[in-house]
Amino acid sequence: MIERMGLLKKLVAYCRLYDYDIYVYPHVDGYIYCFGSCMGTAINNDIDLLIHIGTHRDKGEDIPPNLEQEILSDIDRYKPLEPREN
Repeated sequence: MIERMGLLKKLVAYCRLYDYDIYVYPHVDGYIYCFGSCMGTAINNDIDLLIHIGTHRDKGEDIPPNLEQEILSDIDRYKPLEPREN
């Protein structure tokens, strides 16, 4: 968990540049962020997510084989950071 300005969110990334060609994580503002070779992309829905990951696959980039399933199984993937209850 990370805490910033009284807010909590799990610190998680679906894949990291250390192991793969892209870095994908749920952003605290409620979207999924994908950082590739030189640009970042904010993704706001599952259709755009699947298209975007498919584009990386079509380019032959090294990404986890089960990346789509892992992201889609996260029920909070588009949930923005919420204030912490005191």
